[in-house]
Amino acid sequence: MSRIALDRLVSMRRYKMALRDAIGAGGVLDALPGSWLSDRGLTRSDVGEKLDRMFACADRVECSDVGSDENGPVLDVLRANWCKCHSVCSICSARLQGRRRTIYGDSIRAAVREFPNRYMVTFTIKDGADLGGRLDHLRSAFRAWYLMGQVRRDKLTGAISRSRGESGKVCAALAGVELKKTDRGLWHMHIHALIFTADRLDYQVYDPVRRRALEKSLGRRASAADLRSCVSAWGEVDGVAVPVSKLSAEWIAASGDSCNIDVLPLRGGWIQVQAQALEVLKYSSKLAAVSAGGGEISAGRDLIDLVASTYGRRLFMALRGFRGLVKRDGEMNIAGKSEYTIVWDYSGGEYTAVRGSLQALTRKETLSAAGKMVGAWRRDRRDLLVRRDSMPDVAARLDKMKSWYRTVIQSIYRAGVRSELVESCRRLIIPLPPAADPPAWVQGSLFA
Repeated sequence: MSRIALDRLVSMRRYKMALRDAIGAGGVLDALPGSWLSDRGLTRSDVGEKLDRMFACADRVECSDVGSDENGPVLDVLRANWCKCHSVCSICSARLQGRRRTIYGDSIRAAVREFPNRYMVTFTIKDGADLGGRLDHLRSAFRAWYLMGQVRRDKLTGAISRSRGESGKVCAALAGVELKKTDRGLWHMHIHALIFTADRLDYQVYDPVRRRALEKSLGRRASAADLRSCVSAWGEVDGVAVPVSKLSAEWIAASGDSCNIDVLPLRGGWIQVQAQALEVLKYSSKLAAVSAGGGEISAGRDLIDLVASTYGRRLFMALRGFRGLVKRDGEMNIAGKSEYTIVWDYSGGEYTAVRGSLQALTRKETLSAAGKMVGAWRRDRRDLLVRRDSMPDVAARLDKMKSWYRTVIQSIYRAGVRSELVESCRRLIIPLPPAADPPAWVQGSLFA
């Protein structure tokens, strides 16, 4: 059972409303031409629908119980109308972070005990204006670096070995992409990787033995100019010679344009590893927060770029020992009775409550038929995008095809839903017989 503080949920909902009003007033989405098509194949209407879902996220939340702590009411959440736009939605991003903690928490603790070397490594590339292009470049560069330590099998003897790359030392790792907009209007991005190894990574730019001898002879901490004599190796970025370690040299070869790699060895045990793990498991992007005094809100076009460019792109990776871990957390468990459903009051900016559930009962056959139609739509959409360069009006064709499939799927649900209180496939509030009194914090008038 997942738990969330009511005041936190209200705060995030209010932020969404302020962001919606700012984007609507700016008319950013309306300014896009009707033929606009993102590099991931999203049309203007697709982005608009995703934004609508994001702004409506968690405006209805089903709770099995309402408790409290020192900070106020706490909800035991069964289900809600989550938008699942994790890269731009603060609510779904928080849920995703909680799920990742549940899935990987025990494994991270076990890895701390098992592997003697732990590192927090940050892989960075140059900033750029093209969010999608930079994101693809970062992911492909990280993959190229990771494959430098890939497993190789001898064709004659069948013996298994690894390449000589530093990634071959990785026993288990978690990696997450983080995106943000700089003051110069460029997209800055990097990958935080929590890495566990049995052997030490070769990440030191300066030879430690020569460095200690130099500082001993100087009687002080060596400056950057003094340390040039202690450089282990030299590399080249944009025609400029830079000191490199084996790890940073591999990152230059993988990225082709960056030697910016930061390595923090974690020697403080579980507490330090846990703090760094939060950097990997957290949100992938952070929109500018709205201050209490009405501060700046992220530009609407930045939000559109994030929605369009992160669609279908993997922003989190579990490697080696952490691969394939799956655990059903409380938010995935929908087996439970909803005592209350809190509903967002768009005019008042608060939650009110009703007794009962939002979830209509649906036959398994209905869900299966609708799922097959969704699969058919995805295949047809993919086939159309493959021919986008040779076909006119691709965006209009995609919207027309989506509208047709949506009509078919809605008809399937209308025919298959077996609740007398449900008149269409839209979710309705199903009242239950009166039970206990509503929670003390409920101030709404929706109770019968």
